[in-house]
Amino acid sequence: MKKLVLAAALAGAAVVAQANHYWSGLGGDNRWDTVGNWATDEKLTQPAGKCPTASDHSYFVSGSFQDHELTVIVPDGATCNMIYMKDDTAPARLKLVGEPSSGASRAVLKNTSYFNFSGSLGMTLEVEDIEFSGRVWSSMQSLPNTHVVMKNCICSVSNNDLKLPGGSGSSFVLVDSTLTGVRGLTRNAT
Repeated sequence: MKKLVLAAALAGAAVVAQANHYWSGLGGDNRWDTVGNWATDEKLTQPAGKCPTASDHSYFVSGSFQDHELTVIVPDGATCNMIYMKDDTAPARLKLVGEPSSGASRAVLKNTSYFNFSGSLGMTLEVEDIEFSGRVWSSMQSLPNTHVVMKNCICSVSNNDLKLPGGSGSSFVLVDSTLTGVRGLTRNAT
């Protein structure tokens, strides 16, 4: 009888699949938690119907940016697994600004574990007032003019190497921020 109950429970278990969410900004308010700001395709034509979950990847692509710049407000408790930034049409700047809960100094972006950059013309990621609850490390290809600036952030890289921008003219800057769990630093070669 116990085996039958266990088999029935396993058969009914939900499988959580990773989904890709692309920032469209069509929700009109630049808030992470507005469903209308997310699409399911890189062309930004199919509404996602939901915000990213802890297993989902969040993409910011060429069409996500207005004049190659974008500021997104990230409320406390927002989630995603990986954040990708890609713009091959011009140097792009993405700014993620935390909106902490009352009395807190930072918003918590849950489960974020990875930042990835892709583009031949340079990228800038600015992050302010966010605590990443989950392993955070950056995989930055050897792109020229790739910059990461973290202000008032707490990041855990969970005993992994932090991979720094390695292209010419690239930088990684911490301002009033803390990194924990760093095993080593590597700089991607050009």
